[in-house]
Amino acid sequence: MFRQLAAPFTLAPMILRAPGGSPAPAVTGQLLAAMDRAGKDRARADTPSRALQALVQANARLVRDARQSEQDAAEARRRQAAFLVTIAHELRNPLLPLRLAARSLEHAHHDAAQMDTLLATINSQVDHIGRLINDLLDSAAADAGRLRLQCMPVALGGVLDTAMAVCRPAMEARRHQFTSSCTSAPLPLEGDPVRLVQVFVNLLQNAAKYTPEGGRVSLRCERRGRIAVVTIADNGMGIGAAALPRLFKMFAQEEEGPGGLGIGLALVKQLVTAHGGSVSARSAGKGKGSEFVVTLPCSA
Repeated sequence: MFRQLAAPFTLAPMILRAPGGSPAPAVTGQLLAAMDRAGKDRARADTPSRALQALVQANARLVRDARQSEQDAAEARRRQAAFLVTIAHELRNPLLPLRLAARSLEHAHHDAAQMDTLLATINSQVDHIGRLINDLLDSAAADAGRLRLQCMPVALGGVLDTAMAVCRPAMEARRHQFTSSCTSAPLPLEGDPVRLVQVFVNLLQNAAKYTPEGGRVSLRCERRGRIAVVTIADNGMGIGAAALPRLFKMFAQEEEGPGGLGIGLALVKQLVTAHGGSVSARSAGKGKGSEFVVTLPCSA
């Protein structure tokens, strides 16, 4: 008997029915209310779980963002360190010819032609150092918003003539075939002539530097509506596809190229943008040359 009383039992749902077989209204209402309370209790029980899940997802996003920021910072430090090494080399390179020229002057008092050659070497290297320092200072000023333009009416043709005259010795020294073709249409601008010359000197010097000796460099200028378009092309070392998107950023350098400060093109973009224009680069890849296109708004 006791074993029968101790036997397991289960509770089965029971619905009281009114005469006629339908559930009693009062009992039905109580059941529905109980079910509603049970649903709300489950919802309240699920709320902490959903909150915890959202917190975990937000934390995962923060971890990913932190890792990306750390990688970006490490890459920036690497580029800055490479930049400092490069600038040390760039500023040291002119010192050897300067030293040799200075020593040679001591023994060239009676040879006017040799003295002229040595003085030209000294002036060239001093100019090179001056341009490097000016680019550094100008780029820092542009980043800080302190670079001021002295704008005035200026003819783009005259700007290009000055830039080509400055860069012609570099072209000749590397025995490049340098050609230019400019439209006869007037190209009046409102801009800073010194800064505009600086833009095109930077681009032409890059073309001369990154093109093997005996290469081809060209400058073409045309007008498209109210826009002046200047294209500088070469058949030099070209630009890798991975480098193109960051080409105009500070410290950007080709990993496999001959180096360079990585500020010239950044400064070019800053100056062109300040004049309301744009600059872009195209290249079919390594060893296939490059092309730089500058657009500037005409004032008339």
